[in-house]
Amino acid sequence: MINSYLNKFISKFYKQAVPLTQIRLFSVIDVVVSSLRIDRLLATGLGTGRNKIELSLLSGCVKLNGKTVLDKSVEVKKGDIIDRISQENSTEEKYVLARVQLQEIGEKTIKGNIRVRLMRSKYIVIEKLNYQSSLQIESRE
Repeated sequence: MINSYLNKFISKFYKQAVPLTQIRLFSVIDVVVSSLRIDRLLATGLGTGRNKIELSLLSGCVKLNGKTVLDKSVEVKKGDIIDRISQENSTEEKYVLARVQLQEIGEKTIKGNIRVRLMRSKYIVIEKLNYQSSLQIESRE
């Protein structure tokens, strides 16, 4: 019963069925960020420094909705999916990646920061042929 619930819930995050053995479950986190830039959201969502994210961007390892992004100042919108591909662990057939999806944009704080809800998974293995179909891009309202 729990397995079917997880598969149903995961299918909302991933367009195609991804075997549970290939994914470490995701978490939903509410955080406050200074901007909706891709580098800020990815660093906050994955709990890593912006310098590491910037290196990943410059080496072409960051994708926004399946398209490679090189500019760290790209703005992210509700429903966008950001992937950081691990070059060390990926093979010719498979990507090993971390994924962050911006689910909600909340109100601004007194200091001008923005409350957001992110869904993240720090470890996903996806066959390269199935990468595009693993993206679920929600309509932006």
